[in-house]
Amino acid sequence: MHKTTAGSWCKPLVGARNPLSYTIIRLMENIMDAATITSLVSNLGFPIVCVGVMFWMQNKEREAHAAESERWTEVVKENTEALRDLKEVVSLLKEKVNYGGTQGE
Repeated sequence: MHKTTAGSWCKPLVGARNPLSYTIIRLMENIMDAATITSLVSNLGFPIVCVGVMFWMQNKEREAHAAESERWTEVVKENTEALRDLKEVVSLLKEKVNYGGTQGE
């Protein structure tokens, strides 16, 4: 694991214009420790850090939802095929029942 000291999070930002983008990258890499979070809040401000965290959380939720939606689409297709098969079986059973019954009714 990467050892982070207070203030070391900004060393890669030399010449960078957007410290928030680096913050989000760090959050995504899951290498945030208490000193890094404290340093971010003191240097960038609590609202900006919160926006970065919410951005990261929203991206994770979107990725999870995409995978979930893909699975639900697959399940609906499988259920549609099963319903078609059941409809065919029911129609075959109806035909057998009608042929076995009396025709004069």
